[in-house]
Amino acid sequence: MDGDAAVRKQNEAAHFARAAADCFAGASPPPALARLGEEHAAGAVGTPTTARDHFLDAAELARAGRHADAAAALEEATILDPGHAAAHYLLGYCRTQLGQPGRAAERFALAAGLMPHDHRPFRQWGWTELSSGHYERAARLFERSRQVPAGASPPELRYWLGVTRLRIGRYEEAKADFTAALNLQVRPVSTLLNRADAREKTGDVDGANTDRRAAFEMTAATTTELVERGQRREAVDRAAALADFRKAADGGSGPSRTEAYRGLLRLALDQGDDAVEALRVADEAIARTPVSAEFHAVRATALARLNRHADARQAVATLSKLNPTANDSFRAAGALARGAKAEETRVVMAWLRRAYLTGVRDVGRYESSQDLAALRETEEFRSFRAAIGELSR
Repeated sequence: MDGDAAVRKQNEAAHFARAAADCFAGASPPPALARLGEEHAAGAVGTPTTARDHFLDAAELARAGRHADAAAALEEATILDPGHAAAHYLLGYCRTQLGQPGRAAERFALAAGLMPHDHRPFRQWGWTELSSGHYERAARLFERSRQVPAGASPPELRYWLGVTRLRIGRYEEAKADFTAALNLQVRPVSTLLNRADAREKTGDVDGANTDRRAAFEMTAATTTELVERGQRREAVDRAAALADFRKAADGGSGPSRTEAYRGLLRLALDQGDDAVEALRVADEAIARTPVSAEFHAVRATALARLNRHADARQAVATLSKLNPTANDSFRAAGALARGAKAEETRVVMAWLRRAYLTGVRDVGRYESSQDLAALRETEEFRSFRAAIGELSR
């Protein structure tokens, strides 16, 4: 065996020794296995040279949560071996974790083409399309996932199929999906809430109310269910919604935690006008979630409403580096408008134009925003208002 082959074997042995040790989660692995893992890890050296080398490295990196590094290794693996289905699949997963749904969908599509009889690429691809708002496409992929191979897809897929069908107006099918998901004991709180929506759409108001009451009284098993229940409670029971969002923010991670903070900020700032609480929650969200422009935008708004205008301007400066959405730009304009000097109006209007051009087209928001009250007295705003009024006709 040549030197390079020996290194590859050593690296693979280290990988599989660590994987075997994972089977003893919560308990100590046998001493012999522990020694084996240490010995192989100590001898694992060299630079990966084959697609398999890169894939094994990426699997380790992904398991450790280092998704960007794993993605780089998987890119190398798929260049060396374009037909490496597992590498495409894992790369799709890593791209999803990195908040890159478009690039993730491309990889899941390739994996699905390479594994046409495996439901997993279709299922993951469907979830990616669902998170991007492509509901028709997601429904087709979930339906395909249930068919290949027949019966192999997980019970939870029936719930997600119901969610997509609900979004595209296939209400009777969605009700059947949610009923099947309940029978399979899948996400009972979320399933009841969604079946309530489907029932309401088909005129079954009593059934919808029965489902919602049951969901409100039930113990939520996951942070995702807490968030969904909190969203439904916002309009009817603010204190209960606040409790659900807080519990999800404290115990959740990833997207569910982000959604929980969004809920807390809606209740504090948009519905409660409590800038002190909004600032506290925004700071907590920024510290505990991946870099998010929206939380910096909310932070800027809260600071401005507390008359901390220098801090608000600094928060907007940070926001400008984070690829803000249209709504973030609208908040930035409002934060700067409070306490803005005459010579700063041009900067405020630049953010406002950006908000309009990138998606905030509701003219009423510009007219009713309390943060823009002083700006509405300026000639620059009146000209802007006239222009968007013409465009809205």
